[in-house]
Amino acid sequence: MQDASSSSGRTAAQTVSESAGRLVTVDALRAIALLGILIINIRSISGLDFLNAETLATVQGGGDRLAATTLAVLVKGKSLSAFSFLFGFSFTLFLASCIRNQRPFLSLYLRRIFFLFCFGLINAAFFYWGDILINYAVLGLLLLVAFRLPQWLVLTLSLILLLVLPIAMAISDMPVADPGMLYEGLRSLAAYSDPSFWTTVEHNLKRFFGPSDELSVVRLWRYTDIVGLFLLGLWTGRAGLLHDVTRHHRTLLAIALVAVPAGLVLELGRALATAESTPQAAFMAGTPVLAVGYIATAALLLNLACAAPVRNFFAPAGKMALTVYLMSGLIGEIIFYGWGLDLIGEVGTMEVLGIAILVYAGLLAFCHLWLGRFRFGPWEWVWRCLTYLQWLPITKRAPEQAAPR
Repeated sequence: MQDASSSSGRTAAQTVSESAGRLVTVDALRAIALLGILIINIRSISGLDFLNAETLATVQGGGDRLAATTLAVLVKGKSLSAFSFLFGFSFTLFLASCIRNQRPFLSLYLRRIFFLFCFGLINAAFFYWGDILINYAVLGLLLLVAFRLPQWLVLTLSLILLLVLPIAMAISDMPVADPGMLYEGLRSLAAYSDPSFWTTVEHNLKRFFGPSDELSVVRLWRYTDIVGLFLLGLWTGRAGLLHDVTRHHRTLLAIALVAVPAGLVLELGRALATAESTPQAAFMAGTPVLAVGYIATAALLLNLACAAPVRNFFAPAGKMALTVYLMSGLIGEIIFYGWGLDLIGEVGTMEVLGIAILVYAGLLAFCHLWLGRFRFGPWEWVWRCLTYLQWLPITKRAPEQAAPR
């Protein structure tokens, strides 16, 4: 496997070696995507989506409704899509690291995603039922096949998965909303209001592994969307677009100028469409399109010389992405669930947004302090030790040892 992977990963490995400093931009991109994910996840944990119309009206004012619509159009799904893209991109960094350090890629990668799956189980049970790590671990196996494919085919498959399925859903008049979601929401509200932590754990597992309140066709689209973004991230990593933003400035600018307006039009169309509208499913393509536009735009802006302080400000959270992701869910539960401060269903979107930003600011400050002394975040260190099956040094005083990104 290592020999077979060399032709696909050697270019990425060389580019990383020659442009290591520019990877701070990727860390900053990951951190900014995490901010959006944290905001949407904490809003979900807040219980607002579980309330019926009458109760929701008592906690949501005009500003809250405007904020909720803005988040739905500009942030919801887009940050997660950007994170999925960066997962596929990071695959090329991991492959390049294995080749550069002459490490067995296949065994390391399989252990890496197996333990990511385990972290996902912990997250789904104890921190946040809407875990994405399990899906990443399972669907990440497809990258072992995809990285052997030629670039043109990887890009073609990505575009088919991201764009064709929503259009096919629209043509076949498939619904994208489930009228039975309210009942499930009321049950979740009752469970998460319970003062017992173990009631939360039990319901987290029921929500994650039990029957979904989401239509199967929409859930299928979410999986194909993730895989499509994995492939697009893989294609981008092998093409070196984010390794040398200056060199690929025109390409990234063209992507931004096309994807951002197109994505916004599609997202606005979905926001304005009724649940019964036949073309509503087609608007779902706006999520990955806008996310790709965001990535291209952010990469260009973060690559500016004057943006160095911004890159350095956000990068620690990107380096500790697993820690930030897991701990944000736990903090959200502490704030909103019955075993914590029990604010579930009590505050509107504006207040939730403020809470989420404060949580992110606290975690970002923690990342800066932690990385001032340690080489890896706490969860990242555990992940690396398990991947390598050895005790890796964590303090900066320890001698350097190669480890995957």
